Amino acid sequence: MTFKQTSFEERQLKNIDTWMPIGRETNLPDALKGIFYMDGNPLPEDCVTFNSTWDAENRTLKFKVFGPQQWTFHATVAGRIWLSLVKILGASVEIRFQDDNLRHAIVRPTMYGLFSMPRFLMEWTMTQAQDSVNGETWERRNTIFFWLIPISGYIRLLAIFVS
Repeated sequence: MTFKQTSFEERQLKNIDTWMPIGRETNLPDALKGIFYMDGNPLPEDCVTFNSTWDAENRTLKFKVFGPQQWTFHATVAGRIWLSLVKILGASVEIRFQDDNLRHAIVRPTMYGLFSMPRFLMEWTMTQAQDSVNGETWERRNTIFFWLIPISGYIRLLAIFVS
């Protein structure tokens, strides 16, 4: 088995709105358009965009973590290792909303697009914050192996650019 070498491109976060898509040209609901800063994230990641194809019938969004300008990683050794790992694992995310108002979702990490992580190993949820009017703030709860893994906890997704 051979792996394509991971390439790293460093870009400035101060002008992220000029190079990271925010979903303007997609069928994404407005609450999911934008670039979100992952406040409190213990992993070497900074920002994410949900710029992808929206399945309105199933209220589901799927995207590759390592997709072009989909997710930003720290420009550190840890960030490069983490990016390489998610590429090798073919990591993607499925976000399935539980209600038509898009207030609460189950987030399922998948590998190679073939299998989802079992919920007892890894469970993520994403809930629009109480004070969020249109998706400006999301609270993502991470449960990893029954809270026994140190990176379990909460991440706030803060919209830093919206369409």
